[in-house]
Amino acid sequence: ISFLDKLTVQPLIQNSALLMQTKYNISLDATGSIIALPYLVFFVLAVPLGICFDKYGHRLSTMIFGFVLLMISQVLFLQTSACKDGQVCYEGIFPVILMGITFVIVQVTIYSGV
Repeated sequence: ISFLDKLTVQPLIQNSALLMQTKYNISLDATGSIIALPYLVFFVLAVPLGICFDKYGHRLSTMIFGFVLLMISQVLFLQTSACKDGQVCYEGIFPVILMGITFVIVQVTIYSGV
């Protein structure tokens, strides 16, 4: 399952810079900040979600929920409309944040804390 995570989440995060620049006309500096969002979400939510998942205990259903969220975030990322006439739009930020939440759920479920 960790292998699937590395094949799906990491490449999309790494290639989102180019997608943000070409699809949403966002500058290189702003793109760098947007790419940092999944890792920021992971930093903020890892410990609280880890504690909750250790108490909840249903790791398989949590893992399935995480991969469903991953599919939703990827579909949202690909289905958002591109900016027109060279305008800058930030419609791709929500799927990136959702991808960060997915990253937290999958990683915390795979690597249990206690």
